[in-house]
Amino acid sequence: MERDEHRRITGYTPETEWDETEREWMLALDDYEHSLCPQCGMPISVCHDEQTPFHFTAEAGVCQISLMQSLKLDEWKKDHANENELKRSALTVGIKPR
Repeated sequence: MERDEHRRITGYTPETEWDETEREWMLALDDYEHSLCPQCGMPISVCHDEQTPFHFTAEAGVCQISLMQSLKLDEWKKDHANENELKRSALTVGIKPR
């Protein structure tokens, strides 16, 4: 803050939101996030490599949270069969601890 001889505020220069180090962190995070596949979340250098199947294995499992969400969505759609399709396609399900 800038003040005159009577200590009244005559000007103000806001501080930047992030300092240089924090900006570098955010730019590095942005670079990292852009290096990930939007489909699977793995690094593109891994998931687009045709040799990947020889270096990784896959396991199928049931995500219990996704299962709960699907069941709740099906239940809501059944109970609200007359709702328009646009609204039905925009549904979300929140998960809360008991």
